[in-house]
Amino acid sequence: MSDSVIAPEVIKQQLPARRRLPAFRHLATLLGAVIIGTAVLVAIFAPYLVPHDPFAQDLNQRLIPPVWMEGSQPAHLLGTDQIGRDYLSRLIYGTRISMLIGVLTVITSGLIGITLGIIGGFYGGRTDDVVMFLITCRLSIPLILVALTVVALVGSSLSVVILTLGLLLYARISRGPLE
Repeated sequence: MSDSVIAPEVIKQQLPARRRLPAFRHLATLLGAVIIGTAVLVAIFAPYLVPHDPFAQDLNQRLIPPVWMEGSQPAHLLGTDQIGRDYLSRLIYGTRISMLIGVLTVITSGLIGITLGIIGGFYGGRTDDVVMFLITCRLSIPLILVALTVVALVGSSLSVVILTLGLLLYARISRGPLE
């Protein structure tokens, strides 16, 4: 065996712990990764985690307070709503919709923003001025006001919400000043 070969144990001992896991060297990064990972796992395994049917209505079980309040029931940890649906079950299933909207909105706005940024940066001149004008106009309009208007005019389907948010958030990803 030649002298130039170093055993893997020796290399691991020579490297500090931060070099092995650079992404988790800060506590905030680790905490964020744990929260997002937990939300993804809850969204994936929602049918197996829910204690009750999130859509089942039971008027005999309505307005039960959470378990830390007086008059609660252990079967409904977060309580029930006005028509007897379990809040914890609805929260777990709501994670799926929230993750879906978040991921698809980022993909949509990313595609629009990157495309506009590439077009503006590649052609330059008037084309870049038009792209920057579109971004500036978008940034001057309140996001919530436009989103509520579009949803009121078109309807509140999931695809309308994702497209509206994707079209309104593209300015954050588009080409910015090169300073």
